[in-house]
Amino acid sequence: MGESTERLELEKLRIDAQLRTEQMRQEVRKVVFGTMIVGLAAAFFPFAQQFATQLFAERIEAIKTSAEFERLQEQNRLAESLERAKAAAASTMARRQYLEHLASEARSERIERQIITAEFFSFLSEEEMRPQWIGFRDYLMAKHTRLNTEREELVRSATAAGTSSAARSSALERIDQINRLQNPNAREETPRFNLPLPPSAPGESQLGRAMLSIALREINFGVHEVNQWERVAAYWRAVPNAPTGDLARIPWSAAFVSWVIAESGNLHQLPLSSVTMRIWQAAQAKGFTSLFGSAQPAAGDIVFLARSAEDAERIRSAQRNFFAPATPGIVYATTPESVTVIAGNVWDAVNLVSWSINDPRLVGFVHLPDPSVPSAPGSSGRRTDPLPPQ
Repeated sequence: MGESTERLELEKLRIDAQLRTEQMRQEVRKVVFGTMIVGLAAAFFPFAQQFATQLFAERIEAIKTSAEFERLQEQNRLAESLERAKAAAASTMARRQYLEHLASEARSERIERQIITAEFFSFLSEEEMRPQWIGFRDYLMAKHTRLNTEREELVRSATAAGTSSAARSSALERIDQINRLQNPNAREETPRFNLPLPPSAPGESQLGRAMLSIALREINFGVHEVNQWERVAAYWRAVPNAPTGDLARIPWSAAFVSWVIAESGNLHQLPLSSVTMRIWQAAQAKGFTSLFGSAQPAAGDIVFLARSAEDAERIRSAQRNFFAPATPGIVYATTPESVTVIAGNVWDAVNLVSWSINDPRLVGFVHLPDPSVPSAPGSSGRRTDPLPPQ
């Protein structure tokens, strides 16, 4: 019994020793494996750190790119919204301006504009409003006809023999008012005259009457520098050294009178010019000029009106070292108080204008006699002084 117990104790001790030995081996394995793990981790840490950093940077860049894309998209959406808002505002403003323009046209004193506006709204207004607009249009057209009739009567009155200066001036002023009422564009007004050739009177020459007939043809045709620019260009072709370009926009009153002289045959061989002062000087050298007060101009004579009394005096004195603009016109009718002429470039057209005999700006007038009447000797050469046209 005692021997068995001793064997058991020894076996137990042996087993405990084996367990301790195995435990020690396990501890050694743990130390060795742990040391290997730490070594491996230490060896691969820089690569892992670099990989993690790169991965993180790529992720950050992707986030930034996505944010920038979204920002640009939002910016584009805002820009498009702003452009749409601007376009809508511009469209609204354009419609408002157009309606304001139509309203101003309806309030305009010009009959043509009122008729156009009434015609426009007679088509576009509501059904119940159309009769009112049609009635307004018909009223305006009837008024337009009345003004035309009144204008024809005024023209006959202004050009009738024996009409006083005051009555002539009043008629011409009313004619100008009717012109402004009847035409939609002031710069494109075309005067509509139907002037007759006045009866012959003492003091006239056949050459003068021929010139008046030519001027009457032009004014009755309704020459305007916008609507009949090619006619104005024909006036320029009558003068030497005519400027080039938009000739209708350069003062052409002297070119018109030169053209009338050329069309009548220029029997006295006057040097034609686009400078008013040169026409006067050429006629003065031939003895064809007269001053108001010393004689009365006749139909067909050429009257000269300067810009000022000082300029008129200098033109009369034949000074050659200065430039004085003036307007010449072909005499249509005269009274003791006034002279009515047909002139070019008056309100941008060939027009009828009346000047007072006592106007200090009047230079004088040129009377071209028939060729059988002897004239004073003088220069007839063409002048080519470089002065601006007028």
